[in-house]
Amino acid sequence: KTGVETDLAKKIVKLIKERKLHLKGVMHAAGVIHDALMEKKTTGQIHTVLSPKVQGLANMDNFTKDEKLDYFVLFSSMASITGNIGQCDYACANGFLDGFARYRNKMVKDGSRHGKTISINWPYWEEGGMALDKRLQQSMKEQSGLVPLSTVKGLSALNIVLQQTWPQVIVTEVERAAL
Repeated sequence: KTGVETDLAKKIVKLIKERKLHLKGVMHAAGVIHDALMEKKTTGQIHTVLSPKVQGLANMDNFTKDEKLDYFVLFSSMASITGNIGQCDYACANGFLDGFARYRNKMVKDGSRHGKTISINWPYWEEGGMALDKRLQQSMKEQSGLVPLSTVKGLSALNIVLQQTWPQVIVTEVERAAL
């Protein structure tokens, strides 16, 4: 599956160049989860979780290394900071994004890349492909005050983050009473 996505990304960047359009930015929003305790995960399952974030990011950075980008945004997860039972590989993949943001910003300073790089540590969204079941959402709300991020608030946060110069940002929504 990753090979197909890699070919598609490469074709899109090539098409933009052929049409003499300006690619302003990249938003790398890839991810797969496969919940299980580490001792129960297979190498294949770990690779399936790591590949979209790690290899996908390396590919997009390589495909756009000569582009005069304004931004290169990485959609990471709070799991890289807080961890999550059954998601050590997912946390690792997102931690890679966080570290890569700093690394790529150094390459921007050195002149080998263009555009600020920001890794956003997102919580789970109210709508989206990695939604949690209602029971787990209620448990998280009771334990930490975390509630699903609404699409409106998430897009608003993205707009604010794009105006900043930070290499990494945590976005979350919590109930004030829990704080």
